[in-house]
Amino acid sequence: MRGVGPLWFATLATVLLAACTESVVVRTSPPGALVRINDVAIGTSPVLFTTPTKSLERSTFHYRVEADGYVPAEGELKERVSAGRIVGYVFTVGILRAFRGVKTFREPVEITLQPVGATAHAASTALEARLNELKSLHDRGVISDEEYRQARAAALKGP
Repeated sequence: MRGVGPLWFATLATVLLAACTESVVVRTSPPGALVRINDVAIGTSPVLFTTPTKSLERSTFHYRVEADGYVPAEGELKERVSAGRIVGYVFTVGILRAFRGVKTFREPVEITLQPVGATAHAASTALEARLNELKSLHDRGVISDEEYRQARAAALKGP
């Protein structure tokens, strides 16, 4: 019976310390992309990001996801107020607040990466459509030769 006291204390300490963190799973399509949070690589997706509860209350978590052949994706991890924790605070007379914050991450984070060629193809298709539209306007006499040349030069120059 004497060994139960230290074992019970160690178990309680482990549970309480584990309760002092917040975590979120970051998944990507395709999987295996490098995930960075606030410029620190945390692993390849799917990956579990864990942070101390107190840092969630006062920090912003910016992510960047990179994979070969794909356009990098960036954004912020979103948090939410946990109604269940507020109820827990009431029933534990505030003791739970010492270990868990009001906020938690919205779970999970799903990020879809776009292939590099897809954005170039979309831009090329839009330019082609604009040039065809200008030619049609010019052929029908809606715009003059000079207006056609200026509009075509502007479209080719891009934004």
